[in-house]
Amino acid sequence: MTVSSPNSLDGNPHDRARITALLKRYPHLDDSEIEELVAFYRTAPAVDTALLTCDDEIRANIAAFTHQFRKRIRRWGDANASLVVYGLFFAALIIALILRG
Repeated sequence: MTVSSPNSLDGNPHDRARITALLKRYPHLDDSEIEELVAFYRTAPAVDTALLTCDDEIRANIAAFTHQFRKRIRRWGDANASLVVYGLFFAALIIALILRG
């Protein structure tokens, strides 16, 4: 899979064509193809995932795939964990400053 430019308005048509072909066959995919879909959904620009949903032929398969693998393709889980860690750090810092002062 190639990486598209973050400023590309049309995303990556080559990747979308490959993912469309996989989604047309979903759920009849092997493990490596499932991993390819998961990697795509975790890293693809939003424009690519949005443009895929415009294809009526694969819309139901997209819904089934994203439902089944929602925990693995979620992008914000790592960000949420980071926010919690930073929040706890700043809370501890504030408590230390209050107790010290």
